[in-house]
Amino acid sequence: MATTLNTKIVNDTFNKEYNETQFKLFIKDLLADADFSKEGQIQLPAEYREFIKSAKRICKYKYSTSEFDENILTVLAVKLKRTTSIDRARTAQRNFVARYLNGSRGYLTDAALVAFYSEDENGNISPDWRFSLVQMNYVTKFVETTTGKKKLKTEVELTPAKRFSFLVGANEDTHTAQAQFKSCLDKASNNEKITIEDLVAAFDIEKVSKEFFEKYKKLYLKLVDELKRLYNSDKKIFNDFNDHNVNIDDFAKKTLGQLVFLYFIQKKGWLGVDRDKDWGTGDKKFLRNLFEGKYGSYNNFFNNILEHLFYEALASDRGPSAWFDKLNCRIPFLNGGLFEPVNGYEYQKTDLTIDNNLFKEIFDTFDLYNFTVKEDEPLEKEVAIDPEMLGKVFENLLPENIRKGNGAFYTPREIVHYMCQESLINYLYNKLNIKEVELSPEEKAEQQSLFKKKKISQLKLTQEVIEEIISKEDIEHLIKKGSSNYSNKTTKEEMPSKVVEYARVLDKALCEIKVCDPAIGSGAFPVGMMNEIVRARAALNVHIGQPDRSIYELKRNAIENSIYGVDIDGSAVEIAKLRFWLSLVVDEEDIKNIKPLPNLDYKIMQGNSLITSYEGIDFDEIVDNQPKTKQLGLFVLESERITDKISNKQHQFLKTPYATKKVEIKHEIEELIVELVKTKFEEKAELEGKDKNFYESKIRNFAQNTENRNFFPWKLFFADAFEQGGFDVVIGNPPYGVSIKGDYRKDVEKSLGKVPDYEIYYYFIELAHNLLKNNATLSYIIPNTWLFNTFADKYRKKLLDLWSIIEILDCSKFEIFESATVRNTINLFQKNNRLDSVGYRNTKNITDFNSLIQKPILNISLKDILKMNQNWSLAFLLDDSVIKVISKLKEQTKNLIDYFPEISQGLIAYDKYQGQSQDIIKNRAYHYNTFCKENLKKWLWGADVKKYSISWNKQEYIDYCEGIANPRDPKFFVGKRVLIREITNPSIYAAITSDEMYNDPSILIVKDNNDKAEVLLGILNSKLATFYHFNNSPKAVKGAFPKILVKDIKEFPLPNINSEIANNIKVAVLKLLSYSEINENSESQIIKDYENQIDIMVYKLYDLTYQEVLTIDKDFTMSLEDYNKYKL
Repeated sequence: MATTLNTKIVNDTFNKEYNETQFKLFIKDLLADADFSKEGQIQLPAEYREFIKSAKRICKYKYSTSEFDENILTVLAVKLKRTTSIDRARTAQRNFVARYLNGSRGYLTDAALVAFYSEDENGNISPDWRFSLVQMNYVTKFVETTTGKKKLKTEVELTPAKRFSFLVGANEDTHTAQAQFKSCLDKASNNEKITIEDLVAAFDIEKVSKEFFEKYKKLYLKLVDELKRLYNSDKKIFNDFNDHNVNIDDFAKKTLGQLVFLYFIQKKGWLGVDRDKDWGTGDKKFLRNLFEGKYGSYNNFFNNILEHLFYEALASDRGPSAWFDKLNCRIPFLNGGLFEPVNGYEYQKTDLTIDNNLFKEIFDTFDLYNFTVKEDEPLEKEVAIDPEMLGKVFENLLPENIRKGNGAFYTPREIVHYMCQESLINYLYNKLNIKEVELSPEEKAEQQSLFKKKKISQLKLTQEVIEEIISKEDIEHLIKKGSSNYSNKTTKEEMPSKVVEYARVLDKALCEIKVCDPAIGSGAFPVGMMNEIVRARAALNVHIGQPDRSIYELKRNAIENSIYGVDIDGSAVEIAKLRFWLSLVVDEEDIKNIKPLPNLDYKIMQGNSLITSYEGIDFDEIVDNQPKTKQLGLFVLESERITDKISNKQHQFLKTPYATKKVEIKHEIEELIVELVKTKFEEKAELEGKDKNFYESKIRNFAQNTENRNFFPWKLFFADAFEQGGFDVVIGNPPYGVSIKGDYRKDVEKSLGKVPDYEIYYYFIELAHNLLKNNATLSYIIPNTWLFNTFADKYRKKLLDLWSIIEILDCSKFEIFESATVRNTINLFQKNNRLDSVGYRNTKNITDFNSLIQKPILNISLKDILKMNQNWSLAFLLDDSVIKVISKLKEQTKNLIDYFPEISQGLIAYDKYQGQSQDIIKNRAYHYNTFCKENLKKWLWGADVKKYSISWNKQEYIDYCEGIANPRDPKFFVGKRVLIREITNPSIYAAITSDEMYNDPSILIVKDNNDKAEVLLGILNSKLATFYHFNNSPKAVKGAFPKILVKDIKEFPLPNINSEIANNIKVAVLKLLSYSEINENSESQIIKDYENQIDIMVYKLYDLTYQEVLTIDKDFTMSLEDYNKYKL
């Protein structure tokens, strides 16, 4: 009964225009103890009167979760001025509530539920309104009082308020609000207190998204099945799809994408507009009404209605009236390629009669949800389906094996937001502050002396220097605060004076930026970069004297001139284009003339980013090295002439609205590409004895993109970027978890060289270096394995030679991707090696991304990080004092292998790759539980290795025979040697023995040399050795089973040990061993005293100061005076 009543309450409140009486009833049911006695008008600060007509406090609600913790929530109703509408000025609305909540009346309020509504031109309440939760985040910390004491205080300093919103009203369905508020209202019905956490859960967009994804995926699979049925049963469809290379999966994805797009734009009132009426006045439930026959009758909805809507109405220019006779209404001409038949299939000749019931199910599903064209920002979250959802849908629609095979994982929006902002800040700082200056006469003379054979014109007689005219902090202010105008005092944030002074220079730099994502996926990063560019330029409008410059104009400029992307998956490319078009649509405010969308076919392209050659012809090489030909007495670089033409044709294509003209330009580009490589493919045909037409046909196929390109000619298709030296920013989430193999490896290696494990994400780092101009910025999120991969130690050094590392965010301690098993790093690199340090944020006690980015940026010198080259992640985790001790230990003159050259793992008895049968392996055929035959050897387990001594298990033997899979030289199992347990939890365990005993790799072996095994034993069992291991080895931080490797043992640093010192340590170790032989209690005080004595000797051996010892052992009890007096 309660559930039925709760559903009715939600419907009555949210299924119509805002009504204060009904809203109060809803609040009373939701917040039973709310105090309505403080109801009244709120005085509006002057700076908000442009946006807000009036504001009213409805009630206040308090609850406590403990004796000392009172939470306050207020309920407000805010009437917006009509000119700003609900979808506009979102920041101002949020900040108005934030100011009210954060203590303008002397108290701090934790959150507010707010009804935002407006009136139409006739003074009536508008049909749609927004129901929002605005949440504050106050900082509680110790502050010093006037008396010098510290006390806990809630500071008025706060992080920006966050707003979560439902768009509700007469034009919206209440399904989402009903589903989201069900648990809250059920809880309230049981007389339980509603908490702010309950409300945050009710406004959780992720639950809505996941539900929609699952339903969308089912619809997609049904559409695929239906298309396959038609394809297999109808010969015309079969031939048409085959002739035009139509992939059924892609057709289904595109059809659903087109429908989703139309759901977004029908919200703007662009569909079903009456004759002579403005855009924006159309039918906001157009698709449902179209399906129900209100715009014309049909037998088959797709064949008779949708194909004509898609491929005629939306894809053709019918003049200013945009009247479409078939549906008897105005439909905008959108262009862009979204509404062109897939691969040009002949829809007019082929009856594609998709079952009407399937479209009923699609509309029944879509109608349950609110659609918003606003992509969420970190501070604004709409509980609705937004364009970012398309990216997640794309990931969901990829079968798991393909997703893993391509290494494709969708990046969360807060990560995208951070990476885009940091990339833009770094780009602007370099653009404004790095200057080319002439060398001094002395330096020029030195250059000429060093490079005598070069012509003057070939010498570099300038150098780059940083002349800071604007600080990074000022640029950060522009990017992070300038566009959001957040303040807890006012809605207008004062710009730093240098930003105002250089506003035109900054705006020009933002206008000219070239950004590329070489694995664009669904477009999250380029869309994010576009939004940041636009917000920053919009923030500069008033400072460059263009206060009325529109967001639409800025977005279009960014899309057409700044954004580039490539992906191996053609359907991902289509999704990315769709997001850009939707992003433009949202800000088109011209109610008289909707401008056609730009054609993005040569901006966001399908291809394999890692390969530039096709059929043995390297296109980038041709563009760079085409032979010169003599023309009119001048030498002209032929390739440059052709690539210029191609670039110009691409720019023409971008802006061409007409289908026939687009076909014509594409054909001209195809002919130019053939002309560019003609000499090459003619030579190749002659060499191979083939008809040159064979290769010409191949080249035309690639130019037309009739088949997926397994390569991408960067300098050909994106020539305009390379004319300027390359891209300014390369950003993205490149694929990973894919090891490149076979012929593909050869092709990639040819252009990009070798990388550790041939893992694909390393290749994308190499690619970025080729794509970027000097001083440009790389921002990637990649797996964390590069920080500590044993085979990547040289690669890490190489990175320091090629890049300045501005920042590495090591996210190893928390999960970023739901569907991926790896942990990640977020990297900001710059293409030069100017910096002598690496930027990072300390990861100690970090559990999530937001807490990590609140940490200050620290720097570790290149010298120090190279000392920790085994595992960079430790450098980002450890305190500075620990890093200094590790660095000092690494400065020792020798490694362990210099003193003890014979080091080995144990044997591997069983291995199927050595041809052993399953029976031998399963039954452990060479192991015995009793000494039942001659020549059996004692078998050690890892746990048998204690500190200093061996305690054999007395349960297992091995027959060390020829059948052993991977034997070791028997010398490692006899004679005096140190055995080290592989598992180092909680410390290193090393023991000494001379007995003949055999072991597997769970025990490492160091043979004695010059009778120093006891000295080594004392060092390895010391606290210093364990400290060094856990703060240096990549395997030492691997969960519950940290390990020490043979490599760790070999590289363990040892100082010069003279015979007197060696003898002192040896005597102490022998005494410990002697005592432990007669006393098995390893915890006895005498043994502990011997261990402490050996620890001190080892500290002195490494010449550690008292403070350095305390860094290693916080429980060290010896006084400073006694330690300094101690002599070995």
